[in-house]
Amino acid sequence: MQQNIGILMDLLRCSALGENADKNIISALTPDALQDIYTVAHHHGLIQLIGDILEKNGFLGALPSHKRFRKEELNAVYSFEKINYETEQIIRIFEENAVSFILLKGAFLRYLYSEPWLRTSCDIDILVHEKDVVKAGELLVKELNYNKIQEGTHHVAYAFGEDVRIELHFNLIEKNQAKNSYKVARRVWDYASAKEGFDYRYELSEDFIYFYHIAHCAAHFEAGGCGIKPVLDLFVLRKKFNCKTPEINKLLRASGLTEFDKFLNELCDVWFDKKAHNDVTRVMEKFIINGGIGGTREQNLLLKKYRSGGKIGYVIRRIFVPFGELKKDYPILGKIPVLLPFFEILRWFKLLLKKDKKSIARRYETVKNIPEEKLKTYGGMLDEIGL
Repeated sequence: MQQNIGILMDLLRCSALGENADKNIISALTPDALQDIYTVAHHHGLIQLIGDILEKNGFLGALPSHKRFRKEELNAVYSFEKINYETEQIIRIFEENAVSFILLKGAFLRYLYSEPWLRTSCDIDILVHEKDVVKAGELLVKELNYNKIQEGTHHVAYAFGEDVRIELHFNLIEKNQAKNSYKVARRVWDYASAKEGFDYRYELSEDFIYFYHIAHCAAHFEAGGCGIKPVLDLFVLRKKFNCKTPEINKLLRASGLTEFDKFLNELCDVWFDKKAHNDVTRVMEKFIINGGIGGTREQNLLLKKYRSGGKIGYVIRRIFVPFGELKKDYPILGKIPVLLPFFEILRWFKLLLKKDKKSIARRYETVKNIPEEKLKTYGGMLDEIGL
């Protein structure tokens, strides 16, 4: 499988940058190797990139296994067109109604790829000023028929049907995530300027785009895995931007992410520039690939157990949930923190009344059965990369 991971990364690099693939590798792909590549790519939402490069090299034929790649290519193009249309509508209504905004993540990153449809995303991420969140949400509902589906600690989510989801951010990073990133990210508008031809659409500086990408990766990494796609994004960013500026270094130091940035770049070098692994990047690779797009439940619980000091610490932490974590379920705590004891007790009652108590038991069983060696390996890796 390790050899096939190397082939997968080579194909991803060529597709993302629009380069020619190694003809010898393409022609030597066996059915087993192709199945391995498909499985990992599917787990990470990257099949369209593999299908694209295989198609351009004349590899895809009429076999059922080949048709799966073509189907994902078509799905990616359709998804892009749909997301792109919705994005244009949002830009229009925010401009018409004087709502300052910034398009984030996939809405920006896809245009750095050789073809924008290759970089899929499951939602549209938009930053607005906190004072404009209600107004922006009302416009989405009244003008574009979106429904509000979730209110979180740093964004409000809206959906249109089953296919389009918008995350309206008023903060980029949650508190207690990715070291000190929250404090740094609060200054985001200091690094934004109006996009040419628009009155209310803003763009981030290249320095801040890079910092935010690293901080976003770190936040997901702490939760159980960030997926291959953000590392590929990092590789593409490095090709398009100067990612070694004094300002970037300053932002990373202030956020406490210098070590994480170092090791994530080293893994990026291994995957897409064919550099040699070190002990840390080997563990990071396994952690990311096994975790899929958003990390597995087991990896999430493993890291919680490690940070809690073991099984007993984890149980205590689940009984008395930390303020930052409880605030995700009860955002009002951000405004009235003295209500913490009340919501702790409310949470206990909800757990006692919960019909599916088996899920709590399953979670505990998962934590209890995590091998000590795995806990030590992944927990040690987390310490090594500074998270």
